Amino acid sequence: MNDLVPPAQHRKLDADWLRRRMQKQTVPVRGFEMESDPAARNEPFPLTDMQQAYWLGRDGALAGGGTMQMVHEFDGERLDADRLEHAWNALIARHDMLRAVVTPSGQQRVLAHVPHQSVERVDVSASADAKAELLALRARMVAEAPPLDTWPQSRLVYVTRDAARGRLIMRLDMWCFDGRSFQILIEDLAALYRDPATLLPELDTRFRDYVLAREAFEQTETFEKSLDWWRERLRTLPPTPALPIETQADDATARFERKAFILNEQETVALKRFAREHDVGLPSVMAAAYALTLSRWSGQTHFTLNVPRFNRPDWHDDLDNIVGEFASFTPLEINLDPKAAFAESARAIQKQLWTDLAHADVSGVRLLRELRRQRDTVGVMALPVVFTTMPERRAAEAE
Repeated sequence: MNDLVPPAQHRKLDADWLRRRMQKQTVPVRGFEMESDPAARNEPFPLTDMQQAYWLGRDGALAGGGTMQMVHEFDGERLDADRLEHAWNALIARHDMLRAVVTPSGQQRVLAHVPHQSVERVDVSASADAKAELLALRARMVAEAPPLDTWPQSRLVYVTRDAARGRLIMRLDMWCFDGRSFQILIEDLAALYRDPATLLPELDTRFRDYVLAREAFEQTETFEKSLDWWRERLRTLPPTPALPIETQADDATARFERKAFILNEQETVALKRFAREHDVGLPSVMAAAYALTLSRWSGQTHFTLNVPRFNRPDWHDDLDNIVGEFASFTPLEINLDPKAAFAESARAIQKQLWTDLAHADVSGVRLLRELRRQRDTVGVMALPVVFTTMPERRAAEAE
């Protein structure tokens, strides 16, 4: 399966290659150090702000609530399912949060030992309608919502399509991992599938260590300064854009529908040239285009977007290589000038985001709580209109 196998030049896998391959996603937090406590590895510890939001909204009792999960499919050359299963269980043993559950008291705990998790096998090679069977299987997996107090919450299914090809379908519950964690899992799974004897880099710290360190950091003067800055900032933060929404029955389940538009090579080159010539980052160009589109549909020029961000501080080298829910978001104020040129709008958005990220110590969920306290209303608790972008790193650097 080409999606899981490293390129030919990386067929000899080792720890150095893995460290180089993993992109650095840490953010600087000066003047603070974290400690590892391996003896308490399986003791309960608090949920992060984002995990609490996932947990509380999971049963659908809150508006916009529901499960947060990822169903990912890899199509390619046929795999050895037994070898894949062995590699997956090696990851479960390596990464604590693949063995995590939520306790009845609302904490999380890493189980010291869990049963062997099988990779389910489905063979559609002789099916009269293999496509329909795959769609039905995907729909069933998307609809699943295992309780968080039991293990496992993940599910892997390997589908044999014919003698040469197969499909791996992974359903992973996102209460305990983020986008960077998914990168780590795929890197590690590829390495261990290719060579079960691969020695992955040792992990000297765990997600539990990070969560407890984060709680301690929130008692520091550095954090309090960022929180005070945001308290003032929130006083004038505009609401989310009021987009037209189709009405639905009270018992209807919200579903995401993906729509795609792909730029051709000439358009991509022109877009990058525009960003370079106007001294603005490509993500800011995309954010400006998104904001103008939202303005057209909402009739507003002043509103707030939800901008997800990586949130792995540089307290320990291992924090970029462990699985966990580190993600957060920043409320980004958009204040469009209808008379401004597009490049000016992009630069203004970029400047505002850089200013906000200078105070990124405070989680987005904490900011929503502060906003609710200031305005004494439940109606401002959510920022449902999200902007996220992950431009290809090499192209961005080359430009």
